[in-house]
Amino acid sequence: MSLTLTDSYSLTGSLVRSFDQEKNNIQAQQKKKMVKSSSSLENKPCCSKACKKNTDSLNSKITDLSEKLSDRENMLYHYKLGLSQVEARLVEFKNQEIKLCEKIRGLEFSVECKTNRIENLTKELKELKKEKEGFDSKLTGFKSASKDLDKLLKSQRSDKNNEGLGYSAVPPLLLKSTLLPRRICLGQHSLSSQMIL
Repeated sequence: MSLTLTDSYSLTGSLVRSFDQEKNNIQAQQKKKMVKSSSSLENKPCCSKACKKNTDSLNSKITDLSEKLSDRENMLYHYKLGLSQVEARLVEFKNQEIKLCEKIRGLEFSVECKTNRIENLTKELKELKKEKEGFDSKLTGFKSASKDLDKLLKSQRSDKNNEGLGYSAVPPLLLKSTLLPRRICLGQHSLSSQMIL
């Protein structure tokens, strides 16, 4: 590939032109920066009071906001601390509630057992009262029958007759002859061994 002289001049010229454009662009940017910095320096005495006032108000607002943030963080810390204490107490109360519920169940079971026992004893007491009433009525009947029997016996004998009845007398001794067995002979040997009282 061979380049002609015109081609090489045009190529070199375009390279030089692009290099110059880059250089000019960089210089233009630097000049703009310098103009901005110089203009801000020139305007500084003009807006220093306004800037200082704005800066002071911003600084005071920043300080206020920092204090409020600090207060909020402090409040948040204390809130979280209080919340953790409340949560701990809530856990403690739930544990106590579980224990108390178990104790209540035990007491309810005990009350139920005692209630059943009281009902059973009440039934037994009613049955015993009925039996006692039956026995009392029988005893009353026996007492009245005994009184009636005593009256009947008293009416049948008088005091004079009571002495001669022999209730208090000792019975006489039995004689020997009445207690011994007797032999009766009927003529046959087999019948002679029978005894008669």
